[in-house]
Amino acid sequence: MAKTILFDIGGVLVHLDWEKVCGPLSELSDLSPGAVDAEVKNGPIVEESMLGHLTPDEFHLQICTKLNVDIPFDRFIELWNSILRPDESILPLVQQLGDGHRLAVASNTDAIHFAHTKDDFGILESFQEFFLSCEMGLLKPDPAFF
Repeated sequence: MAKTILFDIGGVLVHLDWEKVCGPLSELSDLSPGAVDAEVKNGPIVEESMLGHLTPDEFHLQICTKLNVDIPFDRFIELWNSILRPDESILPLVQQLGDGHRLAVASNTDAIHFAHTKDDFGILESFQEFFLSCEMGLLKPDPAFF
């Protein structure tokens, strides 16, 4: 029986550059850059989205309301996804491990980031299974996630 190897998305398969979303949103908001950073990186709205409790439209509306910004949905999604960049250096390892092992993703992510990573990067093509917080309604490190 083949072993299953779990990978995370953020910080493993893709690099995260929060400044790409925090900077532009800070410029549009009347809140301090620190307050914007805190809300975007670890705030309760982001957590609710990662738990799958918010649709992308609801997430956009709630973040814009919280930050007091007026930004069209499409532009917001573009900014939100701009933080993601595939880590090309891990691809050889993923391909090597994919020969003889079952590969799975276990990640705290929202539906917006997952769709972008899956559809636009191709880095997830070698994976057979996805354990996503936004689909499971659980966040790591909750033992129930595993």
